[in-house]
Amino acid sequence: MGGIGRRPAAAPSPLPDLAGGEAADFLLDVLIDFGDDL
Repeated sequence: MGGIGRRPAAAPSPLPDLAGGEAADFLLDVLIDFGDDL
């Protein structure tokens, strides 16, 4: 984990930057998983 090998999110996260962007990584994972389910 920790976002190694990931591209940064295209848009800034509306949430505060927690733990060096882990919240953004989590949101990105959720969006990717949601997209895969479509």
